[in-house]
Amino acid sequence: MSIPFSLNDPVFRSLLLPFAASIFAIAVIRVLLGEGRGAILSNAGIGIGILTGMLAIFGWPGWPADDIVGKAAWLVLAGIAVGVATDRFQLALPFAMLLLISWPVLTLLWFIAPELSHLISGAAFIRLGGLIIGAVILFVRLDQEQDHGQHAPLLLLWCGVALGGMAYVYDLGRVAELAAVVAASVAGYLVWNVPVTRYPIGHAAILSAGTTLIALATALIALHDGADVGLMLVVAILFAERIAALVMRRPPTMLTLNVGAGVPAALAVLAAYLTK
Repeated sequence: MSIPFSLNDPVFRSLLLPFAASIFAIAVIRVLLGEGRGAILSNAGIGIGILTGMLAIFGWPGWPADDIVGKAAWLVLAGIAVGVATDRFQLALPFAMLLLISWPVLTLLWFIAPELSHLISGAAFIRLGGLIIGAVILFVRLDQEQDHGQHAPLLLLWCGVALGGMAYVYDLGRVAELAAVVAASVAGYLVWNVPVTRYPIGHAAILSAGTTLIALATALIALHDGADVGLMLVVAILFAERIAALVMRRPPTMLTLNVGAGVPAALAVLAAYLTK
């Protein structure tokens, strides 16, 4: 029996702790770095919330890491650092685009490195290609939505919810907890940015949260053969604005964006239920 408000309590370590850590980290960054740099770099609070939740659930990773979670933890830490540097110095577009394409590809290849020799033929190769394409789309779409207020964080939130729902249906408790960590950390960011965006989303959040979502997708596809359909629907969440415009035929708002993301998220969980 878990003790409430302790690291043995799944609700505390995967929801309340990362949520509070994200809120607190954003406030500290804003106060310490001031109105200019603090506002630009405060999105790193999402990554700090994710890292806090990961450490609470899985503990400090070893080095060299030999599993997906350990690798993801180090990459989240690196993503925060690289993202902060990218946001701080406003690096040129060619470098930023190279980063957004190479980071997810190299991340995924590191995750599956031990099994890479078994994934270069047949259906496994097709699944690997699908994962790579989905990972690149994730990073590019989040970057495209950076200047659109709450769009990028809402996409992250719904991706976390969908992946967590899939993991719960598949009885993958720790995977579901990690997905909850992503959603809770993004929710902590949204506390500061709804209804008015005070602190824009940036590469620190994109790299850290995006890396964790790739880890979740990799775990799902490795642990359950029927996860492919659900993961394709998760990718559809990244086009929520277009889905909302097609279904509701209204100008984009917070409501329509949530509807456009919620529909494929629900369908992803339903697909998981039908293939479990």
